[in-house]
Formats: sequence, C-alpha cells, structure tokens
Amino acid sequence: MSASEMYWGHVVSVVVAFLMLGVALRWRTGGRMAYAALFLWASQVNLRIALFRPGEYQGFADLAWSQWYRGFITGFFAEHATSIIALIATGQLLIAVLITSRGLAVRAGLAGAVLFLLAIVPLGVGSAFPATLVMAVGAAWLMRGRFGESLWRETGRRVPARALLACGIASSLVYVGNDMLNAAAYPGYRMLDQAISELSATGAPTKARWETMGLLYSALVFAFSLGVLRVARGNRMLRTTGWLLLAFALSGPVWALVPMHQRGTPANWQDVGHIVLSVASVLLIALFMGAGAFTRGTRFRIFSLAALAPMLAFGIATFSYADRIATGEPTRWMGLLERASLYLYLLWIAVLGALLLRRGVVAHEPLVTSLNGGRQAQSLFTLHGRRIV
Repeated sequence: MSASEMYWGHVVSVVVAFLMLGVALRWRTGGRMAYAALFLWASQVNLRIALFRPGEYQGFADLAWSQWYRGFITGFFAEHATSIIALIATGQLLIAVLITSRGLAVRAGLAGAVLFLLAIVPLGVGSAFPATLVMAVGAAWLMRGRFGESLWRETGRRVPARALLACGIASSLVYVGNDMLNAAAYPGYRMLDQAISELSATGAPTKARWETMGLLYSALVFAFSLGVLRVARGNRMLRTTGWLLLAFALSGPVWALVPMHQRGTPANWQDVGHIVLSVASVLLIALFMGAGAFTRGTRFRIFSLAALAPMLAFGIATFSYADRIATGEPTRWMGLLERASLYLYLLWIAVLGALLLRRGVVAHEPLVTSLNGGRQAQSLFTLHGRRIV
C-alpha cells in the first residue's frame, strides 16, 4: 500500500467512524446496521487475506505503538498468519450475526465489537487511530439500549417500504458508476473489448475500489429484496422474485473470494470458481426476471421477456471468450456484449423498483369470499382498486 493510499484510507476511516458515532447516538437501529455491516465487511476482507495474502499484515509491525505488539506480529503471528487471520474473520462474522439478533446476544456482539476495536488501538495508524477508538465509543453507547427484536424485524417495522424499494434504482446506478469510474481509472483498459471482471482481477489497480463499491451494490440489492418481500404479501410471484433477489444479493460478497486472474495468466481454482459463480449468477438473474415478469401486468411482462432473451444471449456469447482471456488473446467486442447483458438486468431492476414505488401493491380486506368444497377461496390484493390476485 502506497503512502497516498494509506493517507486517504486513514482519512476516510476517521470520517466513517465519526459518522457511525453520530448514527449510534441518534438512531439505535441505524447504529446496529452500521456496526453489523462494518464487521461483516471486515470479516470477508480478512478471510480473503487469510486465503490469498496472509503476509499482508507484517508491515503493520512498524506502525504499532507497543513493542509487545511488534514482537507478536513479527513472531507468533507471522508463523501462524493464515490460521490467526481466519480466526479473526470468524470472530468478526460472529459479532455481526450477534448484533443483528436480539436480547443479550446483541449486547454480547457489541461487547465483542468494543473489545476488538480497543485491542487494535495500539496498532496506531495501522488501525486508522483514532477511528477505532471513536467506533468503540459508539458501540459502547449502543449497549445501553434494549433489544427486544432482531435487527431484521426492527428494520422491517421502522424503515419505510419506499426507502427499501428506492434501493433497487440506487443499486443499478451504483453498479454502472462503479463500472465507468474504474474503467476510466485503469490505464489501458478498453470497455468495448475487456471483461468487467478484469477490473477486480488479482493484481488489477482497481481491485480494492471495485470490491468496496461492490459491497455497497450488494447491500442495496439486499435492501431492495427486503422491500419487494415487504410489499409482496400475498402476491406469490412477487414474493418469489424477492427471495431470488435476496439470494442474489447474498452471493455478492462471494465474488471477492474467487477473483479471476489477469489475462494471459494460466487458470487456477479461483478462475474456475469465478466461472461457476458467473453461471450461477446468470441463472439467478434469469429466474428473478422470469418470476418478476408475471408480477406487474402485461406491459411489464413483455418488457421483462424482451430484456431476458437478449440478456441470456449476450451472456452466453460472453462466456465463449473465456479461453481467449486465459491465453491472452484479443477479445474484440467482449466488453460490449457483457455490458449489454448486465445492463439489461440492471435496467430491469430499476424499472421494477420504479413501478413498485409508483403504484405499489396494496393489501385490503377480502373482496371475494366463497366456499368451494369446504375450502375458502378469496382474493386479498388489489392494485388501485382492481383485483390482481
């Protein structure tokens, strides 16, 4: 990491820390969300470091204030780096899960957060001090609250459905912005001819920035899926769409574990995993677009199917270039085909979000009730007064 990257990383960390403290002081639910997201992000970062770059933390020894810390990092830690970092990642994941639960489990998770943040304070600039100390104060403040509900239930009750649905539109904008900005920042990168995954490939100069923005994208899709599930209620196809979107969002952080290698590099298990995850993602996209096509009427169904067919066609065409990337051969128009495929599903998500925001699915009392063979059949949902289920 260069001195400039260290400096700006430190500045951003301090700003984020004070923002998290402010949220924790004024909005308990938002504070829990922020700390759960922080430790979930830290967990996947450390898991990747444990698997691929276990020696990365050795440089932090020179930044530590304590002689004991310096000796630990260059001694026992260096000898067992992979195991220790993986254990830290597991602990951070456990903290995130506990913070999202309820009752004493939340306080236990927050206590773990405070202890971890204080434990790395002696790393000084290596821990972005004073960011860690400020974050510890925020987590300690949150421990004063009562947590009768899980974070998911509390969020579902307090966060307006419209805010969650708006995340669908925001997610598409974030992805396109991430693509454009990183493509521009990558010297020699050609959007028309190169894969999007090359922006996050091992050794790519834009890898860290892409993965950070990618986590934001996954978080927005996750929030959108919760919004879809919230308004779906008795609409079976919309509920199915919501669950498929949720699965798609949860698969997002896995990409960081299987990055592709830069073109011309022999493929290994990470490249194979990357291809498998790509296929699984395309299948999930096809499923939620297919299910969602039957949720908003005839015109949206036509639009969905018209977008789904070329999305799959362009996606299949993109996969045909895989061997050329491994051998370093030119991949003319590959970037255009892949972006045409992905931008179609991004457009679809934005349109679905806009439609749900504009029209919504409103629950009413049963409009039609009849007895048929001893079973009650009823229509529970209407759209602006018209029965839709």
